[in-house]
Amino acid sequence: MSDIKLDTQNGLSFDITMESNDLKLDDSLKTAVIISLFTDHRVVVDELPTGEKDRRGWWADALNDDKDQIGSKLWTLKREKITQDLLDRAKRYCEEALQWLIDDQIAQDITVFVERAGLYQISIAMEIKRPHDDRIRYRYGFIWGSNGIQ
Repeated sequence: MSDIKLDTQNGLSFDITMESNDLKLDDSLKTAVIISLFTDHRVVVDELPTGEKDRRGWWADALNDDKDQIGSKLWTLKREKITQDLLDRAKRYCEEALQWLIDDQIAQDITVFVERAGLYQISIAMEIKRPHDDRIRYRYGFIWGSNGIQ
């Protein structure tokens, strides 16, 4: 099944890809991974960052009977300093967001690596092992600024 293709724009954001005035489609897992990691997962009140009131999340998750929710909790880290605790939580949030690929038997295993990549940046890399033993690798970076993740 194809998704509408998302690509990075200047390395800072994602946008729909157009080709010849039409939406470009993507048969890989790239768009699914981008949506899983960079869509805001709804959190409970106790998980909200200090000063936040909006629990975020995708509106249609309220209609899911199986409680399968889209997105990750990476957005909750935006105002924190880059520490080992933050890196550990970022890894856990990525693993949680990608778990559906294993549950739906699209992947056999997913390994996530999170590391500090500079004074104001972390790197998130993953290797997704598909059922027929092929492996897919993706890497994304976050830049921390005065307002958190850029």
